[in-house]
Amino acid sequence: MDERKLLMIPGPTNVDPAVLRALSKSTLAHTDPQFVETFKEALENLKRAFMTKHEVFAIAGSGTLALEMGVANIIELGDKVLKIVAGYFRDYFVKMSKAHGATSKIVDVPWGKCVRPHQVKEALNEDDYKAVTITHVDTSTGVINPTREIGQIVKKNSDAFHTLTQFAH
Repeated sequence: MDERKLLMIPGPTNVDPAVLRALSKSTLAHTDPQFVETFKEALENLKRAFMTKHEVFAIAGSGTLALEMGVANIIELGDKVLKIVAGYFRDYFVKMSKAHGATSKIVDVPWGKCVRPHQVKEALNEDDYKAVTITHVDTSTGVINPTREIGQIVKKNSDAFHTLTQFAH
């Protein structure tokens, strides 16, 4: 008999029974050598998953917390930020950037549609931006934005030195 029910909604996600069993074990202190080794291994695995040799960060919190950390560490009062917004989670970056004093230009995409790279290129030609924000996958609509192509456009056509991406919310 299968231990899992098939749940086909944006969230919460199914958790594999092996993971649930692992979660039932006693927790380790963050200074325990076994925890330190496991955490180090997890960070190395994340580097491989994201295909980078740069540092990666594992955040103990929601995706929204990670987004706010990115915004809070990059955006300063008066910075110009290009926001590409689509789907249910469209306003997260807008609200966060506003709270940190940014001036935003918004590329608004209709519900259920993805942004087209040419829209980003056109917006980049209108001003100089410190950062560009985009949601990669909006689970409410199933929309996947072409972040690779957009990242290449930002790199080639802008002085924006940060691209904040919300992966799957």
